[in-house]
Amino acid sequence: MKIPRLFPILSVPLLSVAFLLAIGSASGGDQLDLPKMNDFALSYTSAWSSQDPARVAAHYAENGSLRINENEPSVGRDQLEATATSFMTELPDMMLTTESTRSC
Repeated sequence: MKIPRLFPILSVPLLSVAFLLAIGSASGGDQLDLPKMNDFALSYTSAWSSQDPARVAAHYAENGSLRINENEPSVGRDQLEATATSFMTELPDMMLTTESTRSC
């Protein structure tokens, strides 16, 4: 997937949404455990900064999906890894940080 030129502007909201969806499905519908949520956030942002797409894909269920903008969803870890590869290729210096986590 080719990353649209608007990606740098949309990167924070996009990854925030992906993160929130991942946290929601990881919780299985139970009340969120803030320390586990914080650990997941740190691990997830570290994976995106690692230049290792497999680390990003590993944060999703085997049949997990991620839809970016108007593109078709990436479904399954192989497609998720390919999507992460495209981001990392287009933005090789991309670094994400976790500023805080909180329960809503």
